[in-house]
Amino acid sequence: MYRSGPPRAAPGSPLRIAGARRQRYDADSKTARDPRLQVFLSDMVAPYRLTYHDEVRQAGLGQSYSEMCQPLIEELVPADQPVDLLVLAFDLHDLRPGQATSVYLSHVCPGDPLALTVCDQGTAAGFTALRLIQTYARTGTARRALLLLAEQATLHYDLPRPAPVPQRNVALALLLDAEHGLELAPVRQRARVAAADVRAALAAEVAACGHSDRRTLLLGPGLDPADAAGVAVHEVLSAPAGQPCTGLWWELAGDLGRWSDTDQLLLADYEPALGYLSVSALQPARVGV
Repeated sequence: MYRSGPPRAAPGSPLRIAGARRQRYDADSKTARDPRLQVFLSDMVAPYRLTYHDEVRQAGLGQSYSEMCQPLIEELVPADQPVDLLVLAFDLHDLRPGQATSVYLSHVCPGDPLALTVCDQGTAAGFTALRLIQTYARTGTARRALLLLAEQATLHYDLPRPAPVPQRNVALALLLDAEHGLELAPVRQRARVAAADVRAALAAEVAACGHSDRRTLLLGPGLDPADAAGVAVHEVLSAPAGQPCTGLWWELAGDLGRWSDTDQLLLADYEPALGYLSVSALQPARVGV
């Protein structure tokens, strides 16, 4: 008789954020006019009785996640420092039909890493991706990882209900390493949080991350400063509007050294459609960049 179960507590070292790159793309991609998009996207939305608008494709609007992320990989990852794991997170659809984007990006990344994709999680996507990376690191199979987040601002079909749509094409990359960088606490994600309970749930999650005199709370687009009322932090900042999936991480990646004057940087976001409240913390002063 054979038994199966969860993996044993692993010997792997926790990964730290060792580097970051971000890029905004004002021009549209050449693949935005790909005639296959008409078939791919119209077939995708037909079961939901949503209207596809081919005039968007004909105008050549939109961006490709592989084209956005590849330059970041080439900038950030040294050729002699292979990556073990690559995770791509996005929400709005990509513009390159027929391509497994994360697999393609792993092919151009040093180390030919294992590739995973997180999608359809809204503002929780980056946290879920980071949580996956942390889980692999605990198994000892990933000592270097790359987190990629991207969103493009072009929608080719009607939405079934109102939802935030990106206002710009952006991509960013966070390089994680076991040896050096910003110490990163395990991601905490709470499911089925009603909108009315967000304030209390956020206060509880922040309290669970410890206490310090100089803590900064960085809120993602799914949270309002009013949600942080009563939370014990020194400063509350908000990520830029118009980037529902990448906003919080865009702010983090802009200047990692910026956070070195804080005892702790707390990252938090809420996805109302799924009821996910996600929180993590960095300890810049303890480890440095």
